Amino acid sequence: MKKRILSLLLALVLIVGLLPTVALASSGSVDVYIIGRDELITYQKVDLDEAAKIDVSSYGAVTGEGPTAMHAIVAALREANMLNTFGCTGGYISQIGDLVAGQPNYMSGWMYKLNNVFPDVGVAESSLTDGDEIVLFWEQGVDGQQYCQFKEGRKAAVKTGEALTLTPEMTLLDVENGLGKELTFVPAKTDKLSFFVYVDGELYKEPLLNSKGNVSVTFATPGRHVVTAKVVYKVGSGAIESYLTLPVCVVDVAGDPLPTSGALTKLIVQKSSGNEVLQEIPIVEGVRDYYMEVPYEVRTCKIQGVLDETATANKASMAVLYTTKMENPASGMVGMPLSRKGNPVNCINAFYLGDNEIMVSLSAGDATHAVTSYMLHVYRAESSPNAQLNALDVKLGDDELCKSAEVDQITTMSIGVHLKLFYQKKDGSTASCVTTKPDATARDYTVYVPYETEQVEILPTVVDKGTYTLVDDSDNVCDSSLVDFKGDTATYFIDTVSSNGQGKERYTLTLVRRPNFALTGASIDCGRLWLPGVVPGYNKLSLYVTDTEAEKYTATFTATPGTKLYIDSIAEENLLSNGKVTRPTPHLNNGARTDEFTLLVVGELADGSAYVRKVKINVEESQKGMEMVEFLSVPSQHMVQEPEDTVYGNAYLSAFGGYMTLYFKDPIKNDPNNPYGLDFYVNGNPQFPNVWSFSEPAQIYVAQDKDGDGEPDKWYALAGSEHYEDTTIWDYEITYTDEGTPSANRQRKVRWDDNQGNTGYVCGLSSGCSGFPSTKVQALNSRYRTQYQPGVLTVGGILIGPIKSQNMIYAPITIFGYGDCYPASQTVGQGASNPYRDPGLSSIDSSLSEEDWEKAMTDQYGTTSHGDGMDISWAVDEDGNPVYLDEISFVRTMSAINVDSGIFSEKSPEIFDFERFPSDERREQPVGISDLPDQIVINGKAVDLSKIHPVNGQATATVYLAEGEESAAITVEAGDRNVILGNRYRKSYTYETVSENGRLVRIITQDGEKAPNILVLHIQRYSEDHAAAGAVEDLIDAISEVTLDSGDAIKAAREAYDALTDEQKELVGNYQTLLDAEARYEELTRPSVPGISVAPSKPSKGTLPFADVGKNDDCYDAVKYLYENEIMNGTSATQFSPNAELTRGMVVTILYRMEGEPFTLGSKSFSDVKAGRYYSEAVEWAAENGIVNGFTDGTFKPDQAVTREQLASILRRYASFSGIATYDAELPANASVSNWAKKDVAWAYAEGILTSAQTAAAAKNANRAEVAMAIYAYLTGTAR
Repeated sequence: MKKRILSLLLALVLIVGLLPTVALASSGSVDVYIIGRDELITYQKVDLDEAAKIDVSSYGAVTGEGPTAMHAIVAALREANMLNTFGCTGGYISQIGDLVAGQPNYMSGWMYKLNNVFPDVGVAESSLTDGDEIVLFWEQGVDGQQYCQFKEGRKAAVKTGEALTLTPEMTLLDVENGLGKELTFVPAKTDKLSFFVYVDGELYKEPLLNSKGNVSVTFATPGRHVVTAKVVYKVGSGAIESYLTLPVCVVDVAGDPLPTSGALTKLIVQKSSGNEVLQEIPIVEGVRDYYMEVPYEVRTCKIQGVLDETATANKASMAVLYTTKMENPASGMVGMPLSRKGNPVNCINAFYLGDNEIMVSLSAGDATHAVTSYMLHVYRAESSPNAQLNALDVKLGDDELCKSAEVDQITTMSIGVHLKLFYQKKDGSTASCVTTKPDATARDYTVYVPYETEQVEILPTVVDKGTYTLVDDSDNVCDSSLVDFKGDTATYFIDTVSSNGQGKERYTLTLVRRPNFALTGASIDCGRLWLPGVVPGYNKLSLYVTDTEAEKYTATFTATPGTKLYIDSIAEENLLSNGKVTRPTPHLNNGARTDEFTLLVVGELADGSAYVRKVKINVEESQKGMEMVEFLSVPSQHMVQEPEDTVYGNAYLSAFGGYMTLYFKDPIKNDPNNPYGLDFYVNGNPQFPNVWSFSEPAQIYVAQDKDGDGEPDKWYALAGSEHYEDTTIWDYEITYTDEGTPSANRQRKVRWDDNQGNTGYVCGLSSGCSGFPSTKVQALNSRYRTQYQPGVLTVGGILIGPIKSQNMIYAPITIFGYGDCYPASQTVGQGASNPYRDPGLSSIDSSLSEEDWEKAMTDQYGTTSHGDGMDISWAVDEDGNPVYLDEISFVRTMSAINVDSGIFSEKSPEIFDFERFPSDERREQPVGISDLPDQIVINGKAVDLSKIHPVNGQATATVYLAEGEESAAITVEAGDRNVILGNRYRKSYTYETVSENGRLVRIITQDGEKAPNILVLHIQRYSEDHAAAGAVEDLIDAISEVTLDSGDAIKAAREAYDALTDEQKELVGNYQTLLDAEARYEELTRPSVPGISVAPSKPSKGTLPFADVGKNDDCYDAVKYLYENEIMNGTSATQFSPNAELTRGMVVTILYRMEGEPFTLGSKSFSDVKAGRYYSEAVEWAAENGIVNGFTDGTFKPDQAVTREQLASILRRYASFSGIATYDAELPANASVSNWAKKDVAWAYAEGILTSAQTAAAAKNANRAEVAMAIYAYLTGTAR
């Protein structure tokens, strides 16, 4: 199939000798056009006699007698001095420049036309006659092989200032049915095509196409000019599919040069609304590119131009050309003429800046002046004041399905979008549903978790790269996103900060525990559980028999009281007595063998129906003191569906995120007697023998089990050679989504999206895909935040950044510290290989045969293997600092690449085996630890090594660059010792950029058989701002607990902070602590203000009917008072819903009913308040009496949630309406209030209607409890 596709694609340039040769050509000349992807490579008039003399066989071509089309093409390339990039295989052209047949996909290659005919013979067999025209063009895989050209031809002649009209047209190159036929063209005017016209490689002007589908071009200078039109083919909502063939016209221009004209004198950039001028840019003579930045909040802007007074009859036009990534060519690119000189004209309104950058092309000129082109680059600032959440992931263990027959667990909350829920039905199958779309302004969320849950991971995402802090209900900042959950309920707050630090929000997350119903435990008398044991929601459980002599095993299972346990089916004879089952022990016989059965946990629901939960039990016999305790295979070319398929043998880890974890019953020691400090091996199958052409690195992680509970204490990455490189991402995350089966040539279509803004599909055209992980594959880790749902899989970890070569993408060649990377393939017994010694592989010819290559490696280096040994001392923490571990019990190997390597579609590390360091290679005495380098020099200054004191061969140190230095030139002096500086064997290197956050650089020195000395340098740029910010942080930390005596300390911290520059303030990491301290001190010192007493009655001691409002709740008295006085009711007979929002219409209706529902005039005050609604008369009454004013657009927005500041404003006006005098008051220091509402909120705060904390987020929506307490405080004078 692939060969057929290739032959069809490359058509005539790939067809060799299939048909008879055309008769010999006569003398004369031919025109040869060679058109690349986006440029005319060359145009030559070729003499046929001279072309026939060329020996094309010297270039690898095989042809008939000349001159053929191949002779003419070679002659044209020779004239253009481009034969050094010409490639030819037999009778077809394989390469010109960097355009190589078959790359970037099978549908790409060189094709040709002869006299507007798609010939039926190849270039090597096509004879020529005088006057022939050859067009050799690059085709990059557009469906249907579409070809574009100018209708007027490929040659033209005009005078300077004379208009040349060119009309793009297109045809379909039918490879199978169009051979030897005249091509028929149709106009290329279609909404699926965009044309960008260039003259001599420079963008010419716009409009690109007028209403007739053509473009008019004039030339200011005589000579030969080339006009091209880059054709962009669009599909869907504007995404680019591919480039079509490039239309070309070679124009000979006669006449005198035209004078240039400064057609434009000024550009004006304005906001689209309000006409606020953002910037005026004067046009400078000779400058054609202009740049400006607009604020982040500006999503659209408009550009105006001012004409030069000296020009006559000038015209100017402009349009959006493309966005930064060329993903969304502008639609409707119609230029608008400037009406009169000297007058600014709004050419295009509403430039959309969604991609943060646009480029606007402008041109001006007339019949007597050359066209002058300008380019305006408009950038949007990167920081955002928006602190709203994009999403809130709440992860409960690793399987996130619900445990009851009801929808009771939200796994992912997309704020302002849909809430996604997954649940398990009574028959054990899973389903999903989507709730109604919530209001994006919601700030309170509740998640119901299974009974067995002990830890919950809370992972918010703030819009536009904002940050967040997770806070518990005691206002303590949580150490991590993974929190313990021990009680029945728990409340957490998510404090968000926008990317520029100006916006802040607080979200409330309430966790509620569900009733108990689950499998609760399992054990085996002669072995152990598969890590991590019984986890709620898993439908598979594995046990390992470690006593290989045992003939039988007994497994014991426990479940929630009231449930029964059966094996395989619900039958009385299969009921387990006391949860025990005894069965024969599985034995190994030519591989791993297991005993499998299904455990049924059967319970009774409240409605009397049975609930059956199936758990597949897998009992396996262990070997080598090693057990596979975790496994995940993600979508890839290679993947498996069962963990046991990979326990012993070649494990395909699949694309990024696939992993396996092994447990070693006897820990692997960080043994001081092992040469080079190596402790174990991870063996793979790297590509052989082309050692520098391919890489499939697997990241290695290790963990201890010091507490002996059989679970990893904490995971640490082994920092391989690429760990500290800029291309390595430590917190990479990717989500795979199963999109089903789109076509017959793919088994599945799996989309991936990562946290770097990239997306793609796992399966390319080059191969099928093994589908999506079945529910049999369980993802059992917490370190990598695996989220597994049917059809959606999210994994995260360390990504080794890819490199690109032509159409292939690889992971970089690593030199140590990764699985399945060459040079590797260490086999135990070959002898230990030193990963710190430069093997000099570049000096060995990688084209040698496998046998000769092995001999060369052995002769030069003593071994064919290198680099797959692992040193536990490579372990680092999450900040990249070395960590010493004396032993490890767990090794995890995880795919660390996300690549698609073209025709191989290979992105799967393969792991053959894990082995301890060979005992026969262990030395009788400790090998010792290598010394630090003799000297390290950075930018000419020696590092003071006397202050660095390695412990167990590990050390860190901070080095500051001199003022003004932003790069680091490092030289290491270490005598004959091996040195690895960064990611390569070298003793000097310059890091061109040291960012404001600094740079980590690792230097490893190693001597003889000694263990290495590992030094991690934290290189920092000099910064006075850091020093100033640090002093303020110290003052804030000194405040400690806020009391009445804290005033001076708070004042000192505030004054010091206010004295900082804006840049320095951004570096203060504990500013929120100062704000909290000021708010608390204000509360302690605020004098009481007399309240308003309208209704002196106090609440009675009766009981509320609402189950969700308890006596200990802050809102209890308020809710009880309003309920008993028939001011507010519940949302149902038993629920008040205190956390639900209240709309503006509801608030006004409450006040209206308090007034006895008086008569209204019935005037229509607001456009969106329709008659007959429950709030209609209430809103009219409030408007007539000045209690509400509505919005500037004439609406009231009755269904919009009321904010705290709106509530304060309404209540203050209601007080005035009621004859109660209001007054001006002071806002608390931490208040955050809109300008229009400051007096209202200050009054409400003084009256005790709003708290200090509420004024700090006055624009936040008020919930039902807050409204109830506000109205209660207003009516009773009860300050809170």
